[in-house]
This record gives sequence, C-alpha cells and structure tokens, in this order.
Amino acid sequence: MPEPIEAHPTLESAAHKEPASSAPGAPPFEDALHEVTVPEENTAPQKRGSPALEVILWALAACVCTLINRFIGLVVPLPPATSLGGHGLALVYLGALLFALLQMTRSAARLPNSTPALVLVGFLLGAPMAVLLLVQRMEVVPPRWLMLTANNLFLPMGAALVGAAVGRIVRHPNTLLAAAGFSIFFDIVVVTMGTVAALTQAQSNIIAAVSVGAGPSVPMAKSYPILSGVTIGPADVLFLALFLSSVWMLRLSWRATAGWMYGLLLLALAVVDSGTLPDWLPGIPALVPMGVAVLVANWRHRAFTAQEKRDLIIGTAFALACAAAIVVISRRAVSATPQPIGVQIQRVPTGEHALVVGVLPNSRADRAGVKPGDIVLRLNRKPIKGMSQEEFDAALRDGRTKGVTMLLQSPGEGNREFAFAPPGGKDSAGPPSSESSAPPGEPSGE
Repeated sequence: MPEPIEAHPTLESAAHKEPASSAPGAPPFEDALHEVTVPEENTAPQKRGSPALEVILWALAACVCTLINRFIGLVVPLPPATSLGGHGLALVYLGALLFALLQMTRSAARLPNSTPALVLVGFLLGAPMAVLLLVQRMEVVPPRWLMLTANNLFLPMGAALVGAAVGRIVRHPNTLLAAAGFSIFFDIVVVTMGTVAALTQAQSNIIAAVSVGAGPSVPMAKSYPILSGVTIGPADVLFLALFLSSVWMLRLSWRATAGWMYGLLLLALAVVDSGTLPDWLPGIPALVPMGVAVLVANWRHRAFTAQEKRDLIIGTAFALACAAAIVVISRRAVSATPQPIGVQIQRVPTGEHALVVGVLPNSRADRAGVKPGDIVLRLNRKPIKGMSQEEFDAALRDGRTKGVTMLLQSPGEGNREFAFAPPGGKDSAGPPSSESSAPPGEPSGE
C-alpha cells in the first residue's frame, strides 16, 4: 500500500552530515536542501472514508452534470447562449462539472491500491470509449447508453486512475515543479500548432467524441439548446490526477494546489465559453492553468542545485526540438487520414430515392446540418432513381476518401446540396432552395 513520502527522510538525514568529499569552495550539501520544507497542513494527512467509493460517486456526479447539460433544453426553456443569463447558467454548469472532476481526481490520488492495479483498471475503464470509436469508424450508430457514458463516466474514471498511478513516479518536489513547467510549454504547442490544432482544422470529431461535456449525444431529429458546448479532455483529467497524486505523495501543499487549480481552470472555461478566443486558438491549453497552479502553490519547496539548473536548460532545448517534431508529424498524419462523414443512408425498396436514417453526433454530417429523415435525391449529382445498387454503394463507400456530394430535401426547409471533401479539403453546404430539385418521377418529400 503506497504511503505519502515521510518528509524526504533520506534528504533530511543527509542534510545533517558532511559529505565524504567535496570540491574546494563548493557549498555544503545542506545548502542545496535547506528550502525543502514540509507544510504544516500536510504533515499528517488524514484518510477519510473510502477513496474508491469517492472516485465512483464523484464520477457519477460529473456524468449527471453532463446529462443535465445535454437534455435540460428539452424540458426547460433556456436563455440565448450569448446572453448574460446564458453565460451565467453555463458557468454554473461548468463549475459543478469541474468541481466533481477535481474531487474525483483528489480521491484517486489517495487510493491505496498498487500502481499496476490502478493502470490495469484505468485501461479497462477506457475500453467502452475504444468500442465507441470503433463503431463510429464503421459509421454505425452505437447504443444510446454507450454514447452517454463512454466519454462522460468510464473514460474520466480510467484517466484519473492512470494519472494517479503515474503521479507516484515523482519522488522529489524539484521533479514535480519541472514537470509542471514543461507541461505548460508542451500543451501550448499541442493546442495551438500540434495535434489538437490539426484535428480541428481537419474537422475531426475525435476531440468532441472523447471529451467530458458536450461530446457524443443521442441522435435527435430536432436540435435543442444546451447549457454549454465547452468540453474537458481526458488528458486534462489524467494530468489533474497526476499532479494531485504527486502532491499527495510528497506531502506538499495539497489544499492550496487544489484551490488554485479549481480557480484557474474555471476562469479558463469561462473564457472559452464566452467565445472571445481568436480563430487560430481552438481552446485554452488546460495544462497552462494546471501547471501554474502547481508552481504557485508549491514553489517554496524548490531546491534546485547548480547541476539541476544546467540540466533544466538542456531539457528545455530538447523539449523545443520535440515540440517542433510534434507539430510536423501531427499535421501530416491528420491531413492524410480520411475522416468518416458520419451519415447512414438507406435506399427505399422502390429505388426512387434514399433516406438518412442516422447521423453520428459531432460528425462531419452533423456539423454540416444533415438530419435523420432527410430525403437523398442525388449522389455526386446523379439521381438516385437512375443509379444501380453498385453505383449507390460505391458512392457511399468511397465518400470518405474521394469525397461525395449529396442533394438532400428536408421537410419544410427545401433542398440543400452538401459537398463532403476528400482528405485535405473543406466541407461545404449550400443554402436552402425553395424550388424543387427532385428528378422527374421522384417524390418532393412533402
């Protein structure tokens, strides 16, 4: 059973002894360690309740918050999202969600289970998300319960357990502070120029699919408002648990770290929800407020030697090189990967037209405005009525890699042409047309 490190006993004992030999003029060894102190608030951490039960309960609380966000618009009229009342409700929701996730990660940090057990259970809890992504990759609409819980319940719990396990690797405050600083830098690169930026530019739904919050939702024939579309990624939950686990094990400023994290992260979420971010910034890198919180709350525990400072400089140079590689590789990989359109189309028995029977949430089709029940009149500008079954199947099968255009008719909205581009291109949708564009002999949809 892992226990918090007892005030660095090895370092303390060494601080009271003269080293066997030292270079002329070198400062005594204890000079490099005199700043390592144990805060009074954490000298004797108390275990209250069952951490495992708390993890489950707080994960359920976070999932309930996402369900309220998802479906409250069906039963309660909500103010416009851009109004002051809309932003206020969004902030209340985001504050409750963040608080539940923070409490879940704090409980995960205190779990007495072995590190391998936490990693194993964490990966098992991520399995439902893997199944969901696989099913969506096959362009099959998954079960509703899986769509509502994979990213909002199971994955954040799994990320918290893995993060808590990794956090136990950190054995000294210097390591934690250095990791916090490097994480700030790397997340800025990943979000503004790396993987996240590339996925956003490619209109991929992978980020929304795995994040806690808006994420995948149950397909609805009619859209309805939600409190906020801002999401919290699984990597953010993982690093929350990682940092808090390290702070707990090292007996640093436990409460101050959690307090700073909550305040700075909630401020970041409020800024994202306000919609004031520039177009080139898809979101605020969550590791920036997290890393700042760790540094501010625990900076007084630093004890860097001259050699460690030189190592940090070398490490920074190496990090810059790695960041450049991340930007180049991620952009090439994402731009070359075909993204599923996310629409299920079924031809009617007469073969005269086809129907949209399903749209994957947050997919390219969903973002373009395709709805279940739309009538498909043309594929690649050819009437459905005149297409053989082989041509029909090939057009849908090759749409992801070669692109496809669809002329759809929505009841009461007229006809619209949707163009889904091949990899590297940009999808587009034409304005509704009131005039009938149906081929001769095809129903108008009215």
